[in-house]
Amino acid sequence: MQQQLKRPSLPPHLSPDCLDDLPEAPGVYLFYGENDALLYVGKSVNLRQRVLSHFSASTRDARKLRIAQEIRRLDWQETAGELGALLLESRWIKQHQPLHNRQLRRVSELCAWQLDEVAPGDFRPRLVTGAEADPGHNDALYGLFATRREATLALRKITEAHQLCPAIVGLEKTSAPGRPCFAFQLNQCKGACVGKESSSIHSARLMSALARLKIASWPYPGPVGIVERNAFLDREEVHLIDAWRHLGTARSEPELAELLLAPAAAPFDLDAYKLLKAQLEKRGNAVRTFARP
Repeated sequence: MQQQLKRPSLPPHLSPDCLDDLPEAPGVYLFYGENDALLYVGKSVNLRQRVLSHFSASTRDARKLRIAQEIRRLDWQETAGELGALLLESRWIKQHQPLHNRQLRRVSELCAWQLDEVAPGDFRPRLVTGAEADPGHNDALYGLFATRREATLALRKITEAHQLCPAIVGLEKTSAPGRPCFAFQLNQCKGACVGKESSSIHSARLMSALARLKIASWPYPGPVGIVERNAFLDREEVHLIDAWRHLGTARSEPELAELLLAPAAAPFDLDAYKLLKAQLEKRGNAVRTFARP
């Protein structure tokens, strides 16, 4: 395998000279085709090794073979470490929609269930989207779904599994207030619709059933910088995060000061949320806290 990586079978339209400066460092790489159309964006902790693996004569990956036939040039950007590469890859894929990236390409307006207290102790789910959802600032959000259909299906499954009332949670309409829902007639609802179960108990069971879907609140009073250092490359980056949104990456104190004074307007991104939440939960991370402008 190592021998193949050192002597790759280069794509027919790619100049061998373009591989000379490929670093053995973390970062993101980009493959371009005809008319400089972006074909693919990838990331690695070792750019040289990963890029050359695309051109290995032994590869049987159909996508890699198609890219090898279409590629005309390549480019890359180094990062201090894996986190910077992951964040940059995700952002570039969503911004530029490369032809051969599928997993991270789709950008949709996320929706979530929000619990509203309609009466003392009586909480009901309501579907919210976009700015109204505001993940990271809103403490009553559950789920994050790509479509209304996906959100409704998830709530229906939870309702059935926990014998919640579909009429109370808004999945079914009854002929009149106080009338039993269909699930109650099948002994699959504990009777919140007819007063057999109190609204407070039903609400508590609903919250418990939804708990695993709860969106984590932002645990800091303002933005934080996740510090990523690479001693071997003598490189340091600070990834500025606020309310689970990646505001930018700074490679120097002046760059960081500029980001803090005028943070980018970053939309909430589900992939970045999962990545950053896992990163901040790790022990040993260097995190700098800042006051919100």
